Amino acid sequence: MPEEEKDRGFIVKDRRIFKGEKDTEFKEEKKAKEEKIEEKKEAKEEKKREEKKERPKEPIKIDFPMFIASLHQATLINLGLIPEPESGKNKKDLILAQQNIDILSMLQEKTKGNLTEQEKKILDDSLYELRMLFIKVKGI
Repeated sequence: MPEEEKDRGFIVKDRRIFKGEKDTEFKEEKKAKEEKIEEKKEAKEEKKREEKKERPKEPIKIDFPMFIASLHQATLINLGLIPEPESGKNKKDLILAQQNIDILSMLQEKTKGNLTEQEKKILDDSLYELRMLFIKVKGI
């Protein structure tokens, strides 16, 4: 055997449990690891409970004013004026905001004469507000 192979050596780690200091250290490390695992499980369960709370048990009835309100809110999110529901962060996407405004404008054009006064007012007011906010956010 060459000399190089003799000098290499190897490391042996004894994982047996001994009474005394090593035993206490091992138990403390094991307990700390178990606590971390438990904390992660609890966090996941809490997140699931929160998701269940937020979801309605029955679908919400969608009518024309509710549809306009959903597009309005989506536009506010895309303008970065209110936080995203999922992340809670404000993110600005002016292209999507412009598309939502264009959709509302198209609805206004295509539904002329077919809306109640209340529906027409909701659509007109929503479009006006979003256009003004878009101009303000874009800095035109």
